[in-house]
Amino acid sequence: MSQNQKNDPQALIKVLSGLDSPDASARSDGQAETGCRTLALHSSCVPCSGDVLEYLSHYSRTMKKIFCVALALALLCASALAEVGLASFSTTDMEGHAVTQDIFSDYDLTVVNIWATWCGYCIEEMPSFSVLKTSLPDNVNFITLCQDASDNMQLVGEILRTSGANFQTLVSNAEIEEQLLSQVYAFPTTYFLDSQGLAVTDPIVGVPSLDDPAGAYYELAMGVLSQLEAKQ
Repeated sequence: MSQNQKNDPQALIKVLSGLDSPDASARSDGQAETGCRTLALHSSCVPCSGDVLEYLSHYSRTMKKIFCVALALALLCASALAEVGLASFSTTDMEGHAVTQDIFSDYDLTVVNIWATWCGYCIEEMPSFSVLKTSLPDNVNFITLCQDASDNMQLVGEILRTSGANFQTLVSNAEIEEQLLSQVYAFPTTYFLDSQGLAVTDPIVGVPSLDDPAGAYYELAMGVLSQLEAKQ
């Protein structure tokens, strides 16, 4: 390849495609497709000709469309995540009282700890929640939600009595399963919900501190509350 060919894009395309080879002019139109060299672009074998630039332009437009679709899907996922919570539900607590989404309306923030009777860490941290409940300010509430309470009412009651629970524990049902528990993949998981019952931050998965769980949850709750107040 000459220096002039390197500096001339059209000449470079001809060299890559074989159009400037000595036998190029001898090829008929019917032979051009089988006789043409090929250029590998992202694992796609494309005939090299004067249409390469047009192909690259089309390729670029296609990638832009793919990017836009991917961005739209990401925004939809983010929107779906923002709606996680308990915006509309009806259930009972362990005392048999009816509970709806109105439980959140009197508080700026509600800490919801989700647990199960078979979760050892959940049971171990349970006594610390009474300390947490009394230390929270008046505009922050603390409740728990037992994932398998409906099948283990007696056991749940025993766990709560043994731990000295002074907080409300809700019984899960199909509504709660669909809205919130479907997003839970490990126990314990703790959500921070606003006055409308919607999650305002990512959940805490696991016990935040084995040494002082009440203190760790308190610090987390105060941090989320500060963020909420800053937005008002």
